[in-house]
This record gives sequence, C-alpha cells and structure tokens, in this order.
Amino acid sequence: MCGDFQNEFYKIEAVRNRFVVSNSIVIGGQTRRVNKIMTFKMVWLTDNYLEPMQALAGELQRRQEAARRRRNDRCVVM
Repeated sequence: MCGDFQNEFYKIEAVRNRFVVSNSIVIGGQTRRVNKIMTFKMVWLTDNYLEPMQALAGELQRRQEAARRRRNDRCVVM
C-alpha cells in the first residue's frame, strides 16, 4: 500500500473495505476518533523508530554507568 514511498497515510473511509479498522481508540483513558491510518515499510520503521530507540537506550545506559561510577568514587565517612 506504500507504493514507491516508505510510508503512506490513508483516510479511514478509503481503506475500510480492505482492513478491519476501529473508529476510535483509547489513549490515556480518553477515547479518540481515528481519522487516518499510516502504512509503512520495514525500512521506515527501522530508520524512524527502531534505530532512534536503540540510540536512546544506549545513551541512557551510558548515563546510568557514568552515574554508577561517580557513586563508586565517592568517599563515605562513617
């Protein structure tokens, strides 16, 4: 459905005969109307979600390790 693009948006009315799509979803306890859906290729998911999330996870891990080293370097008087 993406054609030559990595992702594509469709109005619900345009794809209702191809997919079973809900008219609404619940986010944070609030019901929201679904107007469009997005289709995507795996390359889009990798470039725009998976790789950025891996980079963020790596950065958080580096920060956690740095904080742990700082705690271990402190001198405690008892």
